[in-house]
Amino acid sequence: MKYVFLLIFSLFISDITAQEISFLKHFNFAEYGHPESIVQQGNNYLLLAYEYSPPNYHGHQHIIYKIDGATGSCQDSTYLSDIIGYEQRRCCLMKKNNDSILISGSYEKNSMYYIYTGMVQSSNLSFTPIVIDSLPYETVVHTYLINSIGNLVIMTINPDTSGFLVNYGLYELDSSFTVVKHVITTHKDGYLAGIAETKNDSCYLLSSTNWTVKVNYDFEITDTLLEDVISYVGYLKQYNPNTFFSNWFLYVNGDPPQDLGDRFIGLFKYTSNGVCIDTFVYGMPEKDQDNSQVGFLDFKTNDTLFSCGIAGYIDPDMAYDNWMDIVKMDSSGNIIWQKFLGYDANYLFCTIAATDDGGCIVAYAYWDWRTQMNKKTDIIVVKLDKYGNSPVGISEPVFRKNGRVSVYPNPALVDLNILIKGVTNAEIILSDLTGRVCHRQHLSGQCNRLDISSFSSGIYFYSVFSGQTVIGQGKFVKGQGSAQ
Repeated sequence: MKYVFLLIFSLFISDITAQEISFLKHFNFAEYGHPESIVQQGNNYLLLAYEYSPPNYHGHQHIIYKIDGATGSCQDSTYLSDIIGYEQRRCCLMKKNNDSILISGSYEKNSMYYIYTGMVQSSNLSFTPIVIDSLPYETVVHTYLINSIGNLVIMTINPDTSGFLVNYGLYELDSSFTVVKHVITTHKDGYLAGIAETKNDSCYLLSSTNWTVKVNYDFEITDTLLEDVISYVGYLKQYNPNTFFSNWFLYVNGDPPQDLGDRFIGLFKYTSNGVCIDTFVYGMPEKDQDNSQVGFLDFKTNDTLFSCGIAGYIDPDMAYDNWMDIVKMDSSGNIIWQKFLGYDANYLFCTIAATDDGGCIVAYAYWDWRTQMNKKTDIIVVKLDKYGNSPVGISEPVFRKNGRVSVYPNPALVDLNILIKGVTNAEIILSDLTGRVCHRQHLSGQCNRLDISSFSSGIYFYSVFSGQTVIGQGKFVKGQGSAQ
């Protein structure tokens, strides 16, 4: 009996230690911060971000942060300008290749643009840049992949003087980063861009704004699969040898589909030869929501796929709230869970990485317009477990047919704001960790304020009722101290 007890106890302890980790981390910038990409490296994460000053939206200070995988704390950081010596251009990306971290980008020197790549040493965040090309016009590295023979394929985009990205460069590099193949294409109307290899058809798929094409191994366009559609195809991912996904957002005219607005996001699913066989549409936070923006796609195993985006996106310069939109899907594109986080700031650019524990980690730029009148943007990193559980400290509004509830700030010290929509009269009930009801308050109108200055510090749960119907539930943290 003693051994049975010890076995049960050890299983219980192992289950506790195997619990999924979730955390959040804020990175504050003196000016404007923007996440480029995030990857897992062992038990840690590497975040590539840049800081810029308008009107220079291409970035002048790229930074690599090393994030502790258990706590989210920043262990180390380095500026790429200290390594390369010149101002970096935007779209300097990192990607994990087996146990290595690849980095590629471009920099400006004497009116020339130099494309480079290298391997990041995660121990000290250093790397040796290897220049692969120089061009007399602006060029940025947008994405890349490792093809079936182990070579690196880099895709660049090159804007003209009007700002439209019209030229696409393709480079194939061998294991020593020597260019073995190179071409500049002239497909137009590009903004987002993706590339994937179709091994069964011995070619690449290229996707961008309004078009998707097939390119053979000599980088020659052999077929046009989509053209002149009113959609923005985002990041293309090979899911398995027979399936590809790309995310997109789409404008439609006339009456939108039920419960969707006139701008919405989803997935295209392709066969191995590049034929689109299915389309998936993500739900939006509420019925009349009609603005959104896509981010990145990623996966670890062939049974889950993660996507990030922004729900309620309107304009980066407007003082309004929107949501981080994070989706986990199965291999058929069906949604396992979808999380709308935030609604306490204007969330902007985002990136995502699937993690070894079955969850994901996302990084978003955000403008806290209530406190930053100069429109300064910072970066928030959020780690979610495989069930989609978000960490304490970030708002997760609960949506119901009859209303919406948002509670902020979280954590809070003195006042807790409760925003409701769709109902005119409601009641909020607060309880502590023991389940004891510690406060009730009637809510009228959309905006309400609750004084929690006398509450003890800790975690509290709230439920918002309209009549007998629960229209919102969640938790918040009462911080220590008082507001200044």
